[in-house]
Amino acid sequence: MKDSEFKKKTKELKNLAKDQVQQTDDYFNKMIELEKILEDCRMNISIAKAQNGFTLSTVGMIDNREMEPTIFVQINDDSSNKQKFELYSPEKIGELDNDEKKLRQRKNVDKNDEKEQSTNSKTSKIIPNFRPFGLLEPRSAKIARTKISEALERICEMSNIQNTIFKLEKQIKKLDDEVMNSLGDDYQEFVKISTENIDNKTINDEIKNNSWIKPQVV
Repeated sequence: MKDSEFKKKTKELKNLAKDQVQQTDDYFNKMIELEKILEDCRMNISIAKAQNGFTLSTVGMIDNREMEPTIFVQINDDSSNKQKFELYSPEKIGELDNDEKKLRQRKNVDKNDEKEQSTNSKTSKIIPNFRPFGLLEPRSAKIARTKISEALERICEMSNIQNTIFKLEKQIKKLDDEVMNSLGDDYQEFVKISTENIDNKTINDEIKNNSWIKPQVV
């Protein structure tokens, strides 16, 4: 490998490593946000229980009805063949299905029927049938529902970031292998010299100066 190509690949490795660190930092920030949202959700559920007189006997009741999901997670592949996680409401999916049916049956459907279908799809609203606090929910229960929606959004964002991190790891490993293979015997000699220079005293000094690698006493 030529020096110019070697420098180019090492520079690309540094840029990929920076991107990986940035994406990892974003992931942990989203994780902290998610923990805060879930804490708020649990707090509001507890408040709703106290306000509604939610007893333990009610918790044990099992609802055997088949419930419709209030939100969907759709996985799409973008232009760079990277999976993207997105949230969709049943209303949105219903509108997309109606549009697709209209395109297929445009010649056989009357214009008035089309207008009526589009009006019904807009006015119809999906009401969640999981209501442990009854139809007249307290305000704290509604806030908890909103918080759960926010949590799902954060989870999708974290999934997208995690997918990006995995892709960067593959690129880094591929480039790193190319660089190491191009060095050949020079790399092996460098590793040999580096390991020979490390003695027990150096290792003990490192352990002494870095408390985080000291063995923990339980």
